[in-house]
Amino acid sequence: MSKNSQTVMFFKYVRDFIHDMRIELKSERTVETYRQSLNSFRKYLSEQYSKGVDAITIDFVSDKVIREYIGWVSNHSSVGTRNVHLAALKAYVKYAASKNIDLTSLQISLAGLKHKKVYPKRHNWLSKDQILLILEQPKPTKIGVRDRFIILFLFSTGARLNEMITVKANDVITDGKHPYVRLFGKGDKPRIVPVPDDAFLENFRYYCELFHADGNLDTHSRPLTAGNRQAPWPCGYLAVEAMNNMLGDQPARKWDSLSEDDKLKFLGLK
Repeated sequence: MSKNSQTVMFFKYVRDFIHDMRIELKSERTVETYRQSLNSFRKYLSEQYSKGVDAITIDFVSDKVIREYIGWVSNHSSVGTRNVHLAALKAYVKYAASKNIDLTSLQISLAGLKHKKVYPKRHNWLSKDQILLILEQPKPTKIGVRDRFIILFLFSTGARLNEMITVKANDVITDGKHPYVRLFGKGDKPRIVPVPDDAFLENFRYYCELFHADGNLDTHSRPLTAGNRQAPWPCGYLAVEAMNNMLGDQPARKWDSLSEDDKLKFLGLK
């Protein structure tokens, strides 16, 4: 490495890296995850090597140091977290190497550090009968209709919570032979999800009669979960509240005794 590498800070290019991610239309969630991963690496170097950010130079951050850090993450977190931190460091080093040739060798050596395979949890789902049982629980009230629709939408489309929040009323296409829902996922990438059955459409229409009665659904640009409000409901909270409303009175489920985190895991929302 050149003498310059002994004085250039390793994290010098972070601001430009984050800006470049936004230009490439990376989702804000991805941007924040990468920022947190880089900050975690900085904290690790501060604690393990007693180095301030200005003392963490290109010359100091070697392949060995990064591998030690990834090993430390593996010992303290899940395989998925390890992979995210590794992906963030690889992406940042690749970007920084395009700005500073002294980082090229580090970029090449990191290419040999592989991501570990993440195996899905076994039997981490509900049966159709269990889902139907859950959907039978809402009370025949306006709030009950809302609760049922939120849970039915998530189960029927497989949408993430942040995807459901961005769905507009006119993203649910009900005319034609094959109704479908438009979802916008990570990086605002659109995808089409077919509507599974008539029960979804019936609940959707009834929900709209109650919460979107003030507009034409074909041109409705307000978020579907906003109802008659201008902003979406906080769906993460409402999904848990909806399940609590549905199952809270059933001792066999012991829903009330679960933490909010466990409820989200039960729903497959976490």
